[in-house]
Amino acid sequence: MVYHDAHKVFDALRAGASGYLLKNAPLAEIKETIELANAGGASMSPPIARKVMEYFAKTKPPSSLMAHEKEIVTGVVEGLSYKMIAARLNIAPETVRQ
Repeated sequence: MVYHDAHKVFDALRAGASGYLLKNAPLAEIKETIELANAGGASMSPPIARKVMEYFAKTKPPSSLMAHEKEIVTGVVEGLSYKMIAARLNIAPETVRQ
């Protein structure tokens, strides 16, 4: 979708979307996202993931994430792919997805 208004993003996610990409996402990202969704995963464009993170940072009390989990979240906020985060942390991409 072309929209990155927080309300539209959350409406789509509440309606059952398994991810959210902007309309101008590169074809390779669209293909990877479709394959990921087909395998039961979820994906978001980095700007959308950032909006989601900002929303929850404002509405939830600070969580007690483990240091490893915080590093994964940092990678998502930076716009890194799951593969890039996994390589950075020397873990499997599936671990990042979960």
